[in-house]
Amino acid sequence: MKFYEFGTKNERTLMLLHGNASTWEMSFGESIPLLSERYHVIAVGMDGFDPSDDTEYISGEEEAAKIEEYIISHLGGEVFSIYTASLGGVPAMLMCFNDKVKIKNLILDGAEKLSFGILNRPFAKFAANIGYKLAQGKSRLLIRMILGVPPDMLDELMFTGASKKTLLNACYASTRIYPNVPKGQPRTDIRVAFWYGSKEKGLCKKGAKALRKYFPELEEREYKDYSHGSILQHPEQLCNEIDSFLNS
Repeated sequence: MKFYEFGTKNERTLMLLHGNASTWEMSFGESIPLLSERYHVIAVGMDGFDPSDDTEYISGEEEAAKIEEYIISHLGGEVFSIYTASLGGVPAMLMCFNDKVKIKNLILDGAEKLSFGILNRPFAKFAANIGYKLAQGKSRLLIRMILGVPPDMLDELMFTGASKKTLLNACYASTRIYPNVPKGQPRTDIRVAFWYGSKEKGLCKKGAKALRKYFPELEEREYKDYSHGSILQHPEQLCNEIDSFLNS
C-alpha cells in the first residue's frame, strides 16, 4: 500500500479510497488538482491495485490496519474526511467499527450491500472471474447489463493489472462488510454521507438501511441517471458535492 499526498498540509485532510478493479489515479486523477486547492489530499493506492506496488489485496481488515497505522503515524490519529468509492468503503467502515483512529467525516459512494451468507465465497469467485475477464477486454456486455455502466467508464476506470487472487479477495471483502456492522451503541460522532446512482440504488439502499442502525444520522443521496461510479467521471461535480457535505 502506498499513500500519495497533494496540496498544502493542513487540518482539512481528505483521504481518497478507490474502488475494486481500479486505481487511485484512474479514479481520482482528474479530481485531485481541484480537491488539492481546498484540502490536504491523500490518495491511497490499495494493495493489489497500484501498478507501482507489487502487492496482493488480502482482506479489508489488512487494508484498514495499514491505513490506521498511517493515520496514527502521520496525522496524529485523526483524519478530517474520507471519501470512498465502492470497495474503498470496506476499510473505511472497518476503521469506524474498530475506533482506533478518529474519523470526523465519511462519504460512502456506491457501497452496495452484497451479502449472501454461505454463498459469499461462491459469489466472490464468480464476480472475480467476471472482473478478470472484463479487465482482459471480455464480458463487457454482461458487466454493463449488471451495473448499467457505459463503455467509456470501463475504459477510464478499469485497471487491467489486478490478479485473480486480488480480485477474489476484494470481492469477498465486499460481501463480508455488512454482516460486521456492530449491533451496539449507535455512533453520532462521525458524520456519514451515503451516495449512489439511481441505476444502482437497489443494493445501495439496502446498504444505507443496514448502516443507519449504526449511524442513525446518515445522510442518503441519490444521483439521478448515474450508475456505479459515474460521479468519478465528473470531477467538478464530485468536488462540489464533497465541499457541500463537508461545509454544511
